[in-house]
Amino acid sequence: MVTKKATIDLYFDVLSPYAFIGFETMLRFEKVMPVTVNLKPFLIGAIFKETGNKPPGLNKRKWEHMMRDVAYNNAYWGLNLVEPRDFFGEVIPRTSIKAQRLLTVIEQELPREQLIRSARELFRRVWTIDQPIDKLENLREVAKNVNLTDPERMISMIELPEIKQMLKDRTTEALNNGVS
Repeated sequence: MVTKKATIDLYFDVLSPYAFIGFETMLRFEKVMPVTVNLKPFLIGAIFKETGNKPPGLNKRKWEHMMRDVAYNNAYWGLNLVEPRDFFGEVIPRTSIKAQRLLTVIEQELPREQLIRSARELFRRVWTIDQPIDKLENLREVAKNVNLTDPERMISMIELPEIKQMLKDRTTEALNNGVS
């Protein structure tokens, strides 16, 4: 009997620990279940702005609940997410726009494995080793750590109008598909 593979669209932003958990979970499922995971970088901040939903980082009770979820998921999935030192003062103001644009470039230009490695490294910087992701030098460090093909060209492409539009369109797609 041939089992048809289901397709799962995974919209993710490296600022979200839930996206990190979902990313790792879906990639594990993909190895053992008849599913294909489409990795789709988007901007969660734009979703929060559009929906009026307050992110956990701006609501103390949501933050506490989220950090309990992170601890449970660390134990269950064997992850190593940690609470950033100053999420509100440092991480949120920096944004993930450049990182998400870089992931969009990689998605368009390089094999999927490079997208996976790059996303993991960006997630790791935010949620495991508490390092910034918002400056070009941060992206260069990521590119070096994952041995990214043609890193300077990939990083320079984050300013292209078509990449900015792709990320904007992807974010609208996520919103239209129920991401809130």
